[in-house]
Amino acid sequence: MMNKVQMRHYVKEAQRGDRETLACLIQQFEPSIRNCLRQTPPGERDDLRQELMLKLIEITLHYDTEKAPTFTEFQLSLHEKKP
Repeated sequence: MMNKVQMRHYVKEAQRGDRETLACLIQQFEPSIRNCLRQTPPGERDDLRQELMLKLIEITLHYDTEKAPTFTEFQLSLHEKKP
């Protein structure tokens, strides 16, 4: 798995139009996606996988690497949203 610095670099390259880098990013998430899909009925897995891939691409291409929160900031934001 990529570290944070590598991931940020790959995201920036993908945003610049490097399709090979975008494909590498997608491959990094493929095992996690497959694991999640095991919870889905077999007849729905292909459609859901495609939707997840599209969402992953969309998020990657629009992700602001300069304004990304630290893990602590992210964690705090989760606690703030709880009722």
